Amino acid sequence: AGAAAPKGVYPVVEVTIAADSPAVGLPLDAVAWPPGYVAVSVTRNDSGADAGPDSALRPGDRVSLLAPATTLSADAEPASVGGPDTVTS
Repeated sequence: AGAAAPKGVYPVVEVTIAADSPAVGLPLDAVAWPPGYVAVSVTRNDSGADAGPDSALRPGDRVSLLAPATTLSADAEPASVGGPDTVTS
């Protein structure tokens, strides 16, 4: 049996919005996320919040971003990519 083909992996990165972040008060679609990153959810007060493009961000919001794809071998463990990173912006 030959080696399996590589598969694409889309890591999710969690960003916590700091009180002094320039993103506070901006809607999701107005924030300059890094190239290739897409906001997919917002957690506010430990519960899901509306993640529509008009959703204004608040301090403490946790935004999950879909990061650009990476390629792993088919037998790589997901943990080898690392868990979600928390970045304060």
